[in-house]
Amino acid sequence: MLLFRRAPSSQLCARCLTSSAVSLSGHNKWSKIKEGKGANDKLKSKIYSRANREIFFAVKSGDSADPELNSALSQAISRAKSNGVPKANIQAALEQAKKTKGNGADLYVYEALFDGKIGMFIECFSDNNARTVRDLKSIFKKHSTQLTAVAYMFKEKMVIHVDLRPQENYDDLFNHAVDNGAHDLSNPYESAHSGCERRLVEVTTSREDGGTLIKQLRTVGYEISHSEIVKVPLEEGAVLDDETRNTAQAFLEELEDYPDVHRITLSTKL
Repeated sequence: MLLFRRAPSSQLCARCLTSSAVSLSGHNKWSKIKEGKGANDKLKSKIYSRANREIFFAVKSGDSADPELNSALSQAISRAKSNGVPKANIQAALEQAKKTKGNGADLYVYEALFDGKIGMFIECFSDNNARTVRDLKSIFKKHSTQLTAVAYMFKEKMVIHVDLRPQENYDDLFNHAVDNGAHDLSNPYESAHSGCERRLVEVTTSREDGGTLIKQLRTVGYEISHSEIVKVPLEEGAVLDDETRNTAQAFLEELEDYPDVHRITLSTKL
């Protein structure tokens, strides 16, 4: 049974970092602010690091540092900008990729089950699959997790990222998208893009209807920054007690600190 697979280079996709409430100690407001800032800085550092890594591997897999000639790189840069990664960091990642010899790495997808309850898809960039599997198994062994098929716990959807211009109305986008097969739209959030403030909206639809919806949105003039196929749980998932939830959070933090890990998708919310 194949418990991992090599994904095509066009499937380079944004990493969803797990975030959770931070238990703050101390007896005054300033200590909480400092610790909260430290947690935010750590998350920001992870986001920057993953974005740089994605840009690096997009350049290597596409054999070009020109986003006009490398669609995976274009999407990686767009995602980095939407996540607030500074322009200087993006340029540094591009320069590093151009100077570094070698072919980079492939994107692998691993399936695993935590504590017999939570299915996981773990996407990794790796230039040595055997090493990555060995390292993941070492982490799994400490957390009651095993490589096993969990695809039956998930379904696939397409998420289309629309870059809403200042003059464009969210309600108009909502109505047009829903009329053409969209299942859900996120509330718009601000992002600096191409020197001006824009609003980004995530439009979700079925995998089968994704191509048609993208065509319809572009036909009426909406700008699509990128799209991706994502795994979503079939059901709400297992009900977790506090101990299991805390253990799962600790496990995810250790996984996210492993350099090869790109994205983790769970069958239940923590």
